[in-house]
Amino acid sequence: MPEQKITELMQAGIQAVKQGEKSQARVLFLEVTELHPKHETVWLWLAQITEIPRLKITYLRRAFHITPDHKPVRDSFRTALMQEGVHLAKTGNKTEAFGFFAEITGFDETFEPAWLWLASLAEEPAATRDYLKRVLTLNPANQNAKSWLERLPRESAPQPTAVVAVVPPAASAPVSTPTTPVALPTVEPALPPETPPAFPVRHKGLVLTIDDSSIIRQAVVLTLEKEGFKVLEAENGMEALTILNDIVPDLILLDINMPMMDGYEVCKVIRKSQHARHVPVVMLSGKDGFFDKVKGKMAGSTEYLTKPFNPEQLRKTVEKHVQAAKPEEVIPGRSVFRLV
Repeated sequence: MPEQKITELMQAGIQAVKQGEKSQARVLFLEVTELHPKHETVWLWLAQITEIPRLKITYLRRAFHITPDHKPVRDSFRTALMQEGVHLAKTGNKTEAFGFFAEITGFDETFEPAWLWLASLAEEPAATRDYLKRVLTLNPANQNAKSWLERLPRESAPQPTAVVAVVPPAASAPVSTPTTPVALPTVEPALPPETPPAFPVRHKGLVLTIDDSSIIRQAVVLTLEKEGFKVLEAENGMEALTILNDIVPDLILLDINMPMMDGYEVCKVIRKSQHARHVPVVMLSGKDGFFDKVKGKMAGSTEYLTKPFNPEQLRKTVEKHVQAAKPEEVIPGRSVFRLV
């Protein structure tokens, strides 16, 4: 492990933050993540300097899975999930909001506001009743939950408790207590409305980006999520093919030069897949060579994009191949959230 290099990058990144150079700091911190993916502190710094809620959650999720028993990390992660969940619920993204609140209860069953929001977003009265009972178990004096429960239709028969929770995988790294950046806000979100809105969740499309460089992946996420796309990430071909077993995206961005399987090999496997062979594949390469383009076409690629690309090039390329907005799809048996 190049410890000296990591220390130098961290110090330079922190100095860049102090000088207000967040873009430069982000590049330095992302370089640390490539050298040491389980460096908890660097993920916290990345979360601290990003202004995009989804990226903040992604970074905090990484830190949380490295040290799940570190209370400041747990609290910051919970707060970020809660804030984004409330925002989504208020803007009508019911399914996605539900997932954020469920993720909270998966690692903190005592967090009362998350259970209240789950109750407000549940589609069936029986599920709403179960969530409200969890609230009252935690806090018998919660008058909001009591009155809400009384307004629900009476149970005609005993119903099995069906508590939905996204349980994070156990972390293999030892628990540590590193020095962290400035604490994230911990403002308690407001309680949910008595009657939740019921709007369909819509987005511009789902994109899978496959690249062994976290810097490139995060650049893709940063660009496309601002445009209304959802982005899944894979750092190599094997991980990507595992994702494609369960989820079919609208577009695949595929790097050519990767370890284990290069982009040509991955593309060939995708084109032989029964359920993903129709998905457009845009291959990414640092070389703008005729031979690479021809080889990509032979492997089954749809288009070829040369790195480094600017955000406008990426946006236009993705929009050209992704269909119009459509209802959100939740794949049975798999969480819509992914640790990246």
